[in-house]
Amino acid sequence: IPSAIGQLSRLLCLGLQNNQLNALPAEIGQLSQLRGLSLSNNQLTAVPVEIFQLAKLQKLWLSDNQLTTLSAQIGKLSQLQEFGLSYNQLAALPAQLGQLSQLRKLFLHNNHLTALPTEIWQLSQLETLDLSNNQLAAIPAEIRQLSQLHLLGLRNNHLTVIPHLPGVILTIEGNPL
Repeated sequence: IPSAIGQLSRLLCLGLQNNQLNALPAEIGQLSQLRGLSLSNNQLTAVPVEIFQLAKLQKLWLSDNQLTTLSAQIGKLSQLQEFGLSYNQLAALPAQLGQLSQLRKLFLHNNHLTALPTEIWQLSQLETLDLSNNQLAAIPAEIRQLSQLHLLGLRNNHLTVIPHLPGVILTIEGNPL
């Protein structure tokens, strides 16, 4: 990606998915009007720090990369509404994820998560949460705090108890219930 991309000051959406990208130019942080960014299906091992400068970002797709950690700086993206992190190698999530107060859709399926930060239950606008194909052994009762939740994916974890969530569509196949 050429550094000249930083000159596209009015760019609203940028799709860089399905490439072999393992880095981005620092100038991507200058896209101050950017609302949507897809970096799915690349070779990223970390979220480029410049992404955290994109204060107006509403949709961020990082699925199908090689991410092993997520920076605490994720909390800076306060306008984020959709966040895709599926098909990575995340074993843990930072507490700052709970600062994404506008988040409506969070896709974490196909990672290596064994637990969730308690701050995730602060995501009061969350409607969709997919935790399928991880290594979760329990879902805390605090999940009931997600009053807007409509869809919860829990397939293929290590769950022996599923929380009772009236009005929420659950997918639970593949758990040792």
